[in-house]
Amino acid sequence: VVGLLWAAYFHHEGITDVSMSEPREERQATARNMGIGIKVYHPSELEGVYGNSQVLDVVVDCCGIAAAVQPTIKWMARGSTLMVFACAPRSQQLTITM
Repeated sequence: VVGLLWAAYFHHEGITDVSMSEPREERQATARNMGIGIKVYHPSELEGVYGNSQVLDVVVDCCGIAAAVQPTIKWMARGSTLMVFACAPRSQQLTITM
C-alpha cells in the first residue's frame, strides 16, 4: 500500500517515468489500474528489464526487506537517491559499492 501511495505522489508531482516492483498479483493489478502509467514488474523480471544498466534516479524502499532492495542498487545511476522508507530490523544490512 505504501508503494502505491508513493506512486500516486510521484504522479501528482509530474513524475511520469515510474516503475514498481511488486510480487503480489493483486497489488500489481491495483497499480496498473490506477491509470497513471506506472510500469509494474514482478521482482523476478527486473534483471531482464534493467540488465547491466544504471538508469534508476530514485529508489524508494517500501517493504523493509533488505534482500528485496539490495538488487536494485546496481541499477541506480550515479548521483541517484535511495530512500529507505520502510522499517526494517536492525539485523538487516544493505551494501553499497561506490
